[in-house]
Amino acid sequence: MHICRYDGITGEHIVLGGNDLVVHMCLLFNSMLRHSFVPSDFRFGLIKPVLEDKHGDIKSTDMYRPITVTPVISKLFELMIDLVTVVWRLPHE
Repeated sequence: MHICRYDGITGEHIVLGGNDLVVHMCLLFNSMLRHSFVPSDFRFGLIKPVLEDKHGDIKSTDMYRPITVTPVISKLFELMIDLVTVVWRLPHE
């Protein structure tokens, strides 16, 4: 199952994007870091209800928990930041 975000981009688009996409994503992310700028679309998410117990009363709102579906590119940026900063975080944890 491919979760399509509000921007229409799935993880499969990123995986199959090839080297050209990697180069452009690197340019985008480096520019964002250099200019301390995060696009407003990166902060947008759709809240979806997820059924916690399929054997319970599906009509009860207590049976659902919310998840936020965020853009794939913003998740990739978060992962990149996490991987880059782990070097600085490890000695301090």
